[in-house]
Amino acid sequence: MFLTKHHSDTLNILKDIATVSNYQPQSGDLLKLFRLVIVEDVAKEEAATLFPSTGYFRKTYKNLKDRLLDGILLNSFKGLSRVQEKHFQIRRRAMESTMLIHLEKKKAGIKVAEETYYLAEKYGLIDVALAMSRELEVHYGSVELSTVKWKKFRTSTKKYRAYFDAECQAQSLFGELAHCYQKKHSIAHIPEELKKLSLLCKNNKELRFRFYYYSVKNLYYRILEDTQQIIANCREAILFFENIKVDLSYLMKWSFAYQLLPIYIQQGSYGKSELMVNKCLSYCIKGTYNWHLTLFYKVVSGFYSNKPAISLQACLQAKSVTKKFDSQAISERWKLIEAYLSFFSKLGKINYTTKFRLYRFLNEVKFTNSLNLMIIELLTLLINGKKKMYMQRSERIEDVIQANRGYPRAAYFLRMLRAVELGDYNRIRVSIHAKKHVGLLTHSKNKKLSLSIYDTEPVPYEILWESVLEFLEKK
Repeated sequence: MFLTKHHSDTLNILKDIATVSNYQPQSGDLLKLFRLVIVEDVAKEEAATLFPSTGYFRKTYKNLKDRLLDGILLNSFKGLSRVQEKHFQIRRRAMESTMLIHLEKKKAGIKVAEETYYLAEKYGLIDVALAMSRELEVHYGSVELSTVKWKKFRTSTKKYRAYFDAECQAQSLFGELAHCYQKKHSIAHIPEELKKLSLLCKNNKELRFRFYYYSVKNLYYRILEDTQQIIANCREAILFFENIKVDLSYLMKWSFAYQLLPIYIQQGSYGKSELMVNKCLSYCIKGTYNWHLTLFYKVVSGFYSNKPAISLQACLQAKSVTKKFDSQAISERWKLIEAYLSFFSKLGKINYTTKFRLYRFLNEVKFTNSLNLMIIELLTLLINGKKKMYMQRSERIEDVIQANRGYPRAAYFLRMLRAVELGDYNRIRVSIHAKKHVGLLTHSKNKKLSLSIYDTEPVPYEILWESVLEFLEKK
């Protein structure tokens, strides 16, 4: 039977679990379903038809899911950071100690709980420290009587209960603000809630509380488009996390440094953006998803500062390290960047030796919108002297613009590229035909950058237009 490839949310859940589980069936219907999910990526409805009945399929599905979940706990997880390894180890120990206690193996369970408590305290895992402290408080107060330990863990329970409550408040407010913003509900109450959290900061330096506290402030200022407050908040967050003496997840520093990058680029502070890119890269493990996201901003910073050699260096840096993940979207972004690098190389501004094949590129990309694709196609046809093809493609510009509304700067630039054909490739006549759209583009250039500028406008259209005019001047 022919099975079409189709993403099913239910089967994608199995696929996600399988990527971090060390369980793999060896035979039978479990192996059959495993192959359908992992290898063939078929829809749930199609997979069900290959089993004797719907009920049997559901039973097999549940059995496979349970075994894959059990396999997560047995996985050694290669490539984790030291902090991730410690966090996973602590959470496993907490679960093991709880199981021992509930299985009436209290002596061993309490010993493991006490060891786990001190590790959780050291690494800032408040929820684990609280859970272990509660078990220990009850044990030393009622089973193995010890006034000293009972008082110690009673005090710890009170402290970490307050810390955990504050963490929950900050996390909850972040979710509430995000929901209100997306649903267009009022956020008039947020400043008062932020004041309450700021009061807790005086006596609370716990990692996850501070992470959510700075995150909700950043989100609020981003909604208000208050870049100065975002800068101040991010700097405070980075300073706080860099001064923490215990090991912590790099994300706590990286996320705030990363959010400064589009602001510095928008402000034209390319020196600051370069320093912050380097800081972000120092936080990340090479080859990870966030490492690549950071390099995209290095590329953008190079293009926006009119130094494509920096962008080229970032691209080569990305290619020099094996990716630790699989993402078609990331791969396509690099292909888009390589297309622009090829354009600048043809102009003689950089030496990019990788051969760019336009129509292979157009056939391979799926996530890039058609405005970007048309810009790349027209620039490549122009630089390669394909006037007939350029004329034919430029006639479709208005159709593409109408099909992709909401990107005015791209529309203005595409109409400027249409002026190249209308002006018969003569720089003076082209400039006359493009004058109106150049003005509109110039008027819109101070619009805020999005966090994903590498998707919408990786190279400023003003710089691309200058390059086009320089090319026409030399012809």
